[in-house]
Amino acid sequence: MLILAINNNTKIDISKNMTLLISMKITEYKLKGIIYLKDFHFIYHLIASDYNVWFNGGRITGRTCHEKGHLSDFNNSDLLICDGKKAVLVIYIQKLLEHHTTA
Repeated sequence: MLILAINNNTKIDISKNMTLLISMKITEYKLKGIIYLKDFHFIYHLIASDYNVWFNGGRITGRTCHEKGHLSDFNNSDLLICDGKKAVLVIYIQKLLEHHTTA
C-alpha cells in the first residue's frame, strides 16, 4: 500500500495507475481511494475491484456508500475535488501479478 499526502497548496494530478522502481524492481500500483477534508470531517471515494467509484460522506451518507460511476469516466478534476473539497490523501495498492502458464 502506498499513501500520499497532498499539501493544500500543491498543484497535482492524481494518476489512476503508478509505476515505481523499487530496489531495481518495477512495482505497479493502482488507485484505490481518495480522502477529502470537508469542514471538520472526512469524505472519500473508494475504487472497487471492478473500477466503480463509490462515495461516502459519513455525516451525509452514514454507513451507506453511493456509486458515482466508473473510474474511466473520471478526469483529474473529478478525482482532485469532491463536493467542493480538495483531496488530502491518495491511496494506492500494489497490482497483483498475473501468472501465465504455457501448455
